[in-house]
Amino acid sequence: MADLLERCPVPRSHKYGGYVVVCDYVTMRELSLDTETVSNSLDGILLHPIGDRVRMIPVELDGAAHREWRRVIRSEERRVGK
Repeated sequence: MADLLERCPVPRSHKYGGYVVVCDYVTMRELSLDTETVSNSLDGILLHPIGDRVRMIPVELDGAAHREWRRVIRSEERRVGK
């Protein structure tokens, strides 16, 4: 696996409309903060969506919408944890 990642750190496929596979934390962290390059909110995070489905919030949101949902979740976690 290390040899593969050295040759191709972010493998790409054209199957299912195209996707990339990020295999290390540093790259994943960088891309998760760069919503200009990569966005979860466009088509979601599933490789091959099946039929109509409900959006997975907050993981399929970017930017301000993601931050707002995380804020709501954190405040609810604090409320329930008391």
